[in-house]
Amino acid sequence: LAAVSCNKENNNPNPKPEPDDPQVVDDKFEVSASIRQTKTAMSANVTSWTENDALLVSHNGISDGKFDLKDAEKGIFQGELAAELTQASNDWTAVYPYAADASLSEYPVTITKEQAQSGVNSMSHLCGSNAPLYAVAAAVAKDETPAFEMNHLASFLKVTVKNGQDFPYSVNQVEFWNWIGDGSQNAILTGAFTADLTAQAPVLAKVSGEPCVSLSVENAVIEAGASADFFMAVAPCTLPSGASFTVYVNGGPDHGGFQQAVTFSDLELKAGEIKAVEVEETTKGGLILTG
Repeated sequence: LAAVSCNKENNNPNPKPEPDDPQVVDDKFEVSASIRQTKTAMSANVTSWTENDALLVSHNGISDGKFDLKDAEKGIFQGELAAELTQASNDWTAVYPYAADASLSEYPVTITKEQAQSGVNSMSHLCGSNAPLYAVAAAVAKDETPAFEMNHLASFLKVTVKNGQDFPYSVNQVEFWNWIGDGSQNAILTGAFTADLTAQAPVLAKVSGEPCVSLSVENAVIEAGASADFFMAVAPCTLPSGASFTVYVNGGPDHGGFQQAVTFSDLELKAGEIKAVEVEETTKGGLILTG
């Protein structure tokens, strides 16, 4: 993401940037933002900018408020600075999605339990609150445009469903649960969190949440012998050792679907990374899962 400068309105006591300032366009301070790709062999973009996206931008600890998307392809946002740039160099922060009157030390983050995917192999639903992003650009010279590369605060699960039958198979729901003992030690995967974005390595702190994530799916038909991917956003965490991890496809056996326990060699779900699980539906009505 690259930040540019914003103009003040006439009722603002701070002076406006000069009209020929390359950071000022249409009397607005501009920001351009790029999104870091997830650390995965799939090399897939988890999210891209879409209409009505907005950032919270701040400089030197001063909130500049909402910057609205101007150009999705170029990742350009526009807003206004809350205070004049008076220092020779400045520290910048950008956060997505925008939250009004939010503190960078306790920024609200919501990763919803109920998520939805349209079609197979699509990641376009991993946006908004389910793909929170932040970036910092430190000690940027006053006459330079701050450049930010947005980092993910969420982690992601990818469930690959292979149709081992000799006829097409429709998927309408995929769920992932973790559970241990009486539930008090479950890893919280979705819910309400806060993030201290002033920290060197921000993490999500739980406010309330669930040990599961549920993905409703439409227009997802897997041909015989083919595979399809389904993606879910979750909070980064270390899954509890000794817990049971279960994937439900199409509601599990009680709803005509399937379920199976999952094992992982690495229990850590890291921000910006995709944890892959492979599922095969067989003609015997079973699931074979490896993680």
